[in-house]
Amino acid sequence: MSQDELSRLTTVIQTYVDAATDAMLALRALEDFHQEHEVLFAQYQHHQETAEAAHEQAAEAKTAMQTSIQAILAPISQINLSGNIDKRRKSAANIR
Repeated sequence: MSQDELSRLTTVIQTYVDAATDAMLALRALEDFHQEHEVLFAQYQHHQETAEAAHEQAAEAKTAMQTSIQAILAPISQINLSGNIDKRRKSAANIR
């Protein structure tokens, strides 16, 4: 094998080595990206679950508040306000 052929063969081999090195670096970058994606996806799922739980708690709190308001308003709605006003007027008239 001549020096010229050996030089060309060395160049070809170096080109393959460089391509393989670039491919390995790209694969490592892809693996890093995949790991970052998994972490971000896990965080997204956690936030989504947290938001769903908060939504459920808010709905439960709303129902409890509505029940409390109804319990407070029920006795009030049974009061005859116009009758009370008439009684006050009569009381005021009797005082004069």
